[in-house]
Amino acid sequence: MESKHVTAAELRENFERCREQAGREPVMVSDGDGDSVFLISAADYREYQDLKRRSGCAYGGAVTEEFQRDLDAIMERHEGVFAGLAKC
Repeated sequence: MESKHVTAAELRENFERCREQAGREPVMVSDGDGDSVFLISAADYREYQDLKRRSGCAYGGAVTEEFQRDLDAIMERHEGVFAGLAKC
């Protein structure tokens, strides 16, 4: 899935449109320095928080088969986002 890319100025000018887009796919927001953040849906954020909670910690700890399946599904759904990040 490719993510939508907007500048910080575009986000300010078109917040409602960007918010609606983030409900369908992550929106990458970059400022003039090239730094980026992602605007994501509340559902995606809750899913991320749940995965983080179930993992026991953000890094390290035992990785269960269930966690690995869930993480693989998220990675597949958002592969375009990760590809975009790799270019930064």
